[in-house]
Amino acid sequence: MRTLNGRTFFHGGRRLLLSLILLSASTHAAAARQAAPKLDWREFTSEAGGFTIKFPGEPRLSHPQEVRGPYTVRRNVHEVAVGNDYTFLLDYSDFPGPYKEPDSAFEGGISALTNPMIARGGRLLTKEKVERGTCVGREATVSTPIVPGKTGFVQGRVFNSGRRFYMLIFVAAEDSPAAREIGRAYVDSLVIRDGCRTPVAPAAAAEPAAEPVRRTVEGTPDAATGWRRIESAEHGFGVLMPGPAALLSSQPRVEDFTVARHEYVHEGAEAIYTVEVKGDYPQGFFTGATAHETMLDIGIHGVKKGLAPLNATFGEPRKLSAGPYPGREYAVTNEQTGLRGRVQLYATPRRTYVFFALARGKGASAADLERFFSSVKVSPK
Repeated sequence: MRTLNGRTFFHGGRRLLLSLILLSASTHAAAARQAAPKLDWREFTSEAGGFTIKFPGEPRLSHPQEVRGPYTVRRNVHEVAVGNDYTFLLDYSDFPGPYKEPDSAFEGGISALTNPMIARGGRLLTKEKVERGTCVGREATVSTPIVPGKTGFVQGRVFNSGRRFYMLIFVAAEDSPAAREIGRAYVDSLVIRDGCRTPVAPAAAAEPAAEPVRRTVEGTPDAATGWRRIESAEHGFGVLMPGPAALLSSQPRVEDFTVARHEYVHEGAEAIYTVEVKGDYPQGFFTGATAHETMLDIGIHGVKKGLAPLNATFGEPRKLSAGPYPGREYAVTNEQTGLRGRVQLYATPRRTYVFFALARGKGASAADLERFFSSVKVSPK
């Protein structure tokens, strides 16, 4: 933890994007001025970082290291503070292995920024896709307490180019139209030299990814329902399905910045039931009180993206839990096609889980869906 001009930051967040996360403010911070201070904007170019940006002063550069399980990432933090009024941060990191889903990394990075603030009374104002030239990323703004008795404003953006991820953060001690204008001018001034077009270079002598392993899990008959109990001590879950499940397991290469994935599927004429397990994550992979909420954000983002061709509508989340760890449930519908279903997600220190059931016809009843979800058991370890 380190304190930046009366503002306390923790270094943590999603393994795919290590960002600066605002958690709280010093109680002795000086009150912000009523009029915005005059800013001495200067163009700053980083040849090593491949970017140009405008800072209101010469940035201080530091190189903290983040350890996430087997990975160590060197961060490059550029920081300018204007009294106790504003803080400007640009943090970029080069990640050790290829990552095939930068969109999920964006979601994780922005959620890692906003979730701690929301947990401490902040309010999410916006969270959306952002485009700057040929660069496409994610942006969020939050209204949050920073100075006692006042409401502050935080704006964050994230982009990537190849294996390099950029996080921009602007913090104003007091929210105002002038402060938001300054924040917008700052984040809009970033120019990434290659236009975010740098491809991911292949790892030297990389082994090809192993083919997914496919097998059938018969499960055990459940006398009370006639269904089968599909469970795995290795993957830490159990659930009822109408019949055997097809299991597809994929193991990433050692240099890939991801984890193993296991998908159990039972597909019938009227409904499909799936369980997806990601993990095991290395010990110490998650840091911060809201890291598991961030994993749920990433999980539901992936589900929504996968179901986008079905034009499905997702209801408001219902909070669940697996022991001390969080979960959520969403209703999934399409009134025009008659699709109906639900999705449950859980995040634990070792794994993330997605339980999903979707009825596609009149034969699958609401009772069948309820039987599936009410039978879910997750190991909170």
